[in-house]
Amino acid sequence: MAPGIVPTHLADFITSNKTIRKTIEDQTLLNRLGTTDDMVSAVAFSASDDASYITRETLVVAGGMPSRLSSLS
Repeated sequence: MAPGIVPTHLADFITSNKTIRKTIEDQTLLNRLGTTDDMVSAVAFSASDDASYITRETLVVAGGMPSRLSSLS
């Protein structure tokens, strides 16, 4: 899983600054930061039978923020 920016203790230095936070939110299609519930839902899906035919994929959970993962392959 490749999570987007989620306001947690580890990202506090980014998300606590209102200007930086707004800039990041504006870069997502959903115009918001992710939540821990968003991440938990993605992990639960990946571990469920609904994802039983998905292998070796990176699930980007970033609200539509552009990803640079495709250039890594």
